[in-house]
Amino acid sequence: IEGLRRSARPHVEAPKMGLCSAQIPGRCACTTATCGAGILDAPQALAYARDPLGYVPPALSPELIDTLELDQAAARGPDLAQGPLTHPVAGDDSGGGAVGAPWLLALALALLALWRRRPGART
Repeated sequence: IEGLRRSARPHVEAPKMGLCSAQIPGRCACTTATCGAGILDAPQALAYARDPLGYVPPALSPELIDTLELDQAAARGPDLAQGPLTHPVAGDDSGGGAVGAPWLLALALALLALWRRRPGART
């Protein structure tokens, strides 16, 4: 889980959308506080898995989204009723976003398969 968090790409920025909160629960711009560590970056997660102690995440800036479609979505207003925030909260053990137990298991199996295929590996 730590590797997925450290290797995640930053959330996109969408200045025309409000930040996710109880007042803006659905169509909103994520932050690490509201939607987890960021966007899964599989190649970087694998780089972390290969060398956790030596891993240095790349310095990435968030992508900026500013499109006509975003203008249209913002004009429609909220898509969910105000209420408790339903996104995972940073610091919980969910991994944030779509990184649940099945995804972590699939990633672990992929890493095991890659590890077994490396030169000189015993099978």
